[in-house]
Amino acid sequence: MPRDVQVVLGDRDFQCKADNGHLQWLLDEPETKGGQDTGPSPSESVMGGLGACIAITMQIYARHKGWDLGEIKVDLHLEGMEPGGHPRIHRKITIQADVDDDQRSRLLKIAGKCPVSRLISSEVPMTGELVVEGGE
Repeated sequence: MPRDVQVVLGDRDFQCKADNGHLQWLLDEPETKGGQDTGPSPSESVMGGLGACIAITMQIYARHKGWDLGEIKVDLHLEGMEPGGHPRIHRKITIQADVDDDQRSRLLKIAGKCPVSRLISSEVPMTGELVVEGGE
C-alpha cells in the first residue's frame, strides 16, 4: 500500500524535499528553469514512477507465469505539456527474452494495468485545502 508523501519547498528556489516517512528524496527544476538541478523535475519523477511500476508489474506477471524476461527497460516520452497542449506519453518497453505473439500481447496489456498507469490515465478526483500558519 502506498505511503503518504509530504513535500516541502524551503528557501532554495524550486528545490523540494519529498518524504514518505521512510525515505527522503529531492525534486528540482533544471538550471534553465531557475532551479539547481539537484534532482529530477516533478514531471520526470512521475515518469520514473510510471516506468518503474510498468517494469515491476511485468516482472511480477512474468514470474507468476514462469517466464524469464531478463532485463526490462521502459523508455518514456512525455509531450504536449505546453499551455493548451494535450499531454501524451509514449512508452517503449524492451525485454531480453524470446516470447511468442500471444505472450507479447499479454505483456503489453499487463503493462497498461500497472497501478501508476491506471492512476495517470484516469480522472482522479482531487480535493485540497490551504492552511495558513503564522499570519495575522
